[in-house]
Amino acid sequence: PTLVQLEDSLLDLVVASTKEAIVMVEAGAQEASEDIVAQAIKFGHEANQDIIKLQEQLRQVCGKPKIEAPISEVSPEIVSAISSIVNGKLTQALSQAEKPQREQALSALKEEMVESLGESFSEEDILSAFETKVRVEIRANILEKGLRVSGRNLTEVRPLGCEIGLLPRTHGSGLFTRGRTQVLTITTLGPIKKEQQLDGLGIEESKRFIHH
Repeated sequence: PTLVQLEDSLLDLVVASTKEAIVMVEAGAQEASEDIVAQAIKFGHEANQDIIKLQEQLRQVCGKPKIEAPISEVSPEIVSAISSIVNGKLTQALSQAEKPQREQALSALKEEMVESLGESFSEEDILSAFETKVRVEIRANILEKGLRVSGRNLTEVRPLGCEIGLLPRTHGSGLFTRGRTQVLTITTLGPIKKEQQLDGLGIEESKRFIHH
């Protein structure tokens, strides 16, 4: 479609895919129906096959053999040794409601493991095995107990809060809070002639609302 057609179109969709599967979808739509979006994704996947064939032909002409990368695997001995140290302690550390306390508890466990196992294994292998153990523990808690990190269940959200008018000398201000995360937004009003001109390869565009 042309740039003018894109402006009036119901759906602007980009599909990235392999031969077998869709990898990424990015779209802008004017409330397109689910059926239209599904058809568009299918159409994009089918259209990509010609590009993939061309890439394969190019690889046959110019391609080089793939470099074999060694797979780094943690030995069962380290995993067993770490499990004997952190069992129980890791669950307690991950259940800390506040992130600073949780990170402090995990850091203390790392130091304990390096100190206890440093003579038998390298620090790099110890920390790698510990990170693997943490991931396994987090997933097990979610699947078996229905608990996420910080002890929240699967449907529980962090405390939410919103305040307005914090900065009286600005045109507007607001503070959004989610748990320990905060976003302060300040509004500045200006004339239309101050709108941002967007430089691009297509048609000239401008933007009146800017949110940084």
